[in-house]
Amino acid sequence: MKKYLAVMMALAMTAGMGMAAMAAETEAEADDPKGEGVMTYEEFMNAEVDDEVVVEAYVQAKQAWYEGNESRGTATATVYAQDHDGGYFFYDMECSAEDYEKLVPGTKIKVTGYKAEWSGEIEIADATFEFEDGEYIAEPVDVTELLGDEEAIAAAAKEAKAKAEAAAKKKIADLEKRLNKAEDEAAAAKKEAQTAGESVSAKIAE
Repeated sequence: MKKYLAVMMALAMTAGMGMAAMAAETEAEADDPKGEGVMTYEEFMNAEVDDEVVVEAYVQAKQAWYEGNESRGTATATVYAQDHDGGYFFYDMECSAEDYEKLVPGTKIKVTGYKAEWSGEIEIADATFEFEDGEYIAEPVDVTELLGDEEAIAAAAKEAKAKAEAAAKKKIADLEKRLNKAEDEAAAAKKEAQTAGESVSAKIAE
């Protein structure tokens, strides 16, 4: 039940966060470059499930803190965050009670964990984090009027379809690349075997 509520909150917050991020000023984005080894939002979204990911984001809200997480064997927290490009959901992030109190809205953190998916929703799980300098709070956008707007729904569906098609094309391209590499390696191995066979035949003939 707690996981279900967390996902529902994530859906609502991510929708608002996404619209707020779209409205973020270019100047603000330029003043907030990613650190070395840190993914952009696009790179994070393009990563495969179970890949290790590293992101920088700003806390927007906290969902819960668990003193004794049985699966992690340590205290963990569930946090909603975002950068200037999109929202993140940090699930079961290792966090002490002291640090949890410091995770106030606007706080910048660097998070290292694994990309996960639950009921179609993307999250970062089994994560650790560290505090960084910086502050940002996304400006909320009231989307109530759009809930019954057929044009808005159609536009959202079109965008979702486009993203799904782009993801599918990327996977197909990756598979073709792997297949081509396998074929090249097989051809090289065959050629090497033929060369070795010819060499053996030549020595026997001698």
